[in-house]
Amino acid sequence: MCVLLISTQFADSEIALFSKVIALTAITIVCMDFGCNQLIVSRSNKGVDRYVLIIKLSAIVSSLVLFALFWDALASLYNIPLDILPYFLFYVITTSLSNSIAYSLQGKGDMRFFLIVFYGRVITHFSILFLFLVFDASSQPYMDWLIIGCIVNLAFVLVFGFWKKQKISLERHDGLLNSSLKKSMLYFLSALAVVLMLRVDAIILGGISDEWLAEFFKVKAIALGISLVSTSFSHMFMTKIKQYTINGWPGYMREVCKAFLMFLPVSIIMLIMAPTVYSNLYGDISTSANYIMLILICAYSTGVITNPINALLLRAEKASILFKMNIIQLIIIYGLSSLLAAYSPVYVAMAIFSAHVFSLVFTLKYVRSHNVQIFRKIKASFEVN
Repeated sequence: MCVLLISTQFADSEIALFSKVIALTAITIVCMDFGCNQLIVSRSNKGVDRYVLIIKLSAIVSSLVLFALFWDALASLYNIPLDILPYFLFYVITTSLSNSIAYSLQGKGDMRFFLIVFYGRVITHFSILFLFLVFDASSQPYMDWLIIGCIVNLAFVLVFGFWKKQKISLERHDGLLNSSLKKSMLYFLSALAVVLMLRVDAIILGGISDEWLAEFFKVKAIALGISLVSTSFSHMFMTKIKQYTINGWPGYMREVCKAFLMFLPVSIIMLIMAPTVYSNLYGDISTSANYIMLILICAYSTGVITNPINALLLRAEKASILFKMNIIQLIIIYGLSSLLAAYSPVYVAMAIFSAHVFSLVFTLKYVRSHNVQIFRKIKASFEVN
């Protein structure tokens, strides 16, 4: 609702700037996380906590140094005001810390508190921002977004970081630090590829036309409703993966198919209603916006199948496979977008769709061929205590 309010109440230039700030913060947070969140989830029972802390702190310090050195160039490239730097840095640090708490809870199977931290802070953040924008339409949305985000993230870090303490295993393993660092690096590169894919509109269209970027942002704000649903399925499968993998690959795929059948009516309704929602919010929908919306909804719908399968790869510590898949997706999206985006923003949506279809085919083919090894590895991970 908050994103939709921004896209209806502000000029295209403000919407484009807001999109660029979100993209820059997302990339910075991924650099600070450095794959540690995925490492926590995949190795939750293997005593990596102290090594994750070392890697995480090193990544935060390195990211701060790099952004201090290159901030002027980045701000100039994206036409972002220089005075947001303090708020920007505090926001990305607190978000990175709260992400770590959330994924630590997920790795230990605490679904209730994971949902509170992961989704609760996002809902709180955007709900407060929504109220601010309703009562003060003259404000700058990107600045309010950063300031409120800092406060909300800090509150969640203080509450859950000290109150909901977790038992930390400190068992020693020879070479665990090097092993953890290697896995973390691959997870980081995969996560960086993902966030670059998610922000392709700001990165590619932002350098072509603010009007096109604003239109894409509006359409994406509606289409992402599908992505939120598919992501929730991913978290559910990751948290209950021990239960879902008892009956092997056939049993797991039955659960995935059930999830897809539950999701299918939502996807169909979105395909039918999304153009009407757009028209009610922004007026007549252009032909290009209509095509972009339909393509993005179809692309994001594949996540209901792809995300649970990726959860298997993550839990089985197949970091190299995830990395390979995400890099190829990144090449597909930016290769096609760079060549064709100047003609129409529709081609950016088609590039996103192509990458999602590739991901679906790749993960299904790989896991089906290696399911015995993957399920044996997952089963063994639950026996390590």
